Amino acid sequence: MTGGGTGTYDIDVEVARMTDLQVGSYIFMDEEYRAIGSAQGDRFNEFELSLSVACTTISQPQNATITVDGGYKAFASDSVNPVCDDIPDVEFRFAGDEHGVLILAEGQQEIQLGQVIRFATPHCDPTVNLHEYYWVMEADGLVHSCWPITARGCSW
Repeated sequence: MTGGGTGTYDIDVEVARMTDLQVGSYIFMDEEYRAIGSAQGDRFNEFELSLSVACTTISQPQNATITVDGGYKAFASDSVNPVCDDIPDVEFRFAGDEHGVLILAEGQQEIQLGQVIRFATPHCDPTVNLHEYYWVMEADGLVHSCWPITARGCSW
């Protein structure tokens, strides 16, 4: 019997007749999964986030906002926005196909123009399909390899 998924992996293993789990998103994780919560708390953090999208800050039209070069063409989103784990209290809002706007918290200005910021994807599966390559960042914080996403855009 098959079923289940990343968000219910810990429940499904208790079902005696279950012989196959259909987990897959755990390899990347995304903000939609993290937001569902788990038996351990209000955030689903059982699997480490390994997929992010890097955006560059490109303008600051107002003191409390900064524009980045990533929008709907960089992130697939059904329900939630990208999240920047490295900068607490910054909120991402979509501003069209190519842009997003970061809403800064009161008095927050540690973000600079030209800065590269990594975001947890809202939904990992369709976000991967929007890109040509995985740029693989190693433990030292540097990119050492680039893997093509060979099935990207294929339709039969």
